[in-house]
This record gives sequence, structure tokens and C-alpha cells, in this order.
Amino acid sequence: YLGLWRTPYPCTQPQQQQQQQHRCLSGAAGDEQDKIIMKGLVFHGYHGALPEENTLGQKFVVDAVLWADIAKSGHTDRLDDTLDYRKVYSEIQQVVEGPAKVLQEAVAEQAAQRLLALDKRVTAVQLYIRKPHVALPGVLDSIGIEIMRRRS
Repeated sequence: YLGLWRTPYPCTQPQQQQQQQHRCLSGAAGDEQDKIIMKGLVFHGYHGALPEENTLGQKFVVDAVLWADIAKSGHTDRLDDTLDYRKVYSEIQQVVEGPAKVLQEAVAEQAAQRLLALDKRVTAVQLYIRKPHVALPGVLDSIGIEIMRRRS
């Protein structure tokens, strides 16, 4: 997992890490743009390739980063000048708890597109969606995918 706080191509050389730390933390949508970060959103969904996943459902955990110009809200202290976190949460919830899809990739894509459409200030979205309880013949923490989508 590449991590929500780094670019898709994280700094790897120790001497470069210190020099590029700000760039790595600013993310792939990048440059100096503000971010809204939501971590550990937990939902019950029915996505998966197995019939049991579609009937019993399972827990999905979502981390989201939205790049948007929210500088004005820092000066005005007005909710209208930033993104409403409740709306962001609701959009993700509606997709994850909505109609079943076979792939997590499809869940992430639909959620990302809805978040980009939510507000014109959102220029990019990064989502990390994982299933902590997966039917695989081994021990693992979770299976997940991470996508990055930019406004076209």
C-alpha cells in the first residue's frame, strides 16, 4: 500500500527523502494544493466475486483524500467555503453500501467519480478501499486497492 500521504512514486533514496519530503507529502495531485483527509470509514457492503460475499456482506474500510482549494475557509471560518465532510462521507457510504459489484475497483471508481462531481473545487481524489476479512487460504490483514482520479 503506497499510502495516502505520499505520491504514487514515493521518494526512495534517504538523501532525497529529506529534500523531497514536502513534495512527497503533497501527493500526486500535487503541488501545493490543500487536502481533506478522511481515514478509517467503515461500512458493510455486499461486493465480491463469491456468492457468500453478495448475500452475507462484509466490512469495507475506506480512506479518502480529496484535493481542493479550501484556503478561503481558513480565513472566513465558514462551512460554505470548504467541502462539507458529511456530504463526502455520504457519497462514499452510498456507493459502498449500495448495489453489489464484483470488484473493489468498480466500487472505488464509482465513489471517485461521485466525489469529483460533488464540488467543482475537488481537483483529485485518492481512495484506498480494503476488505479486512477475506476468504483466502492464509493469514493477512486485508486486501485492498488504491486509486487516484483527477478532474479532466
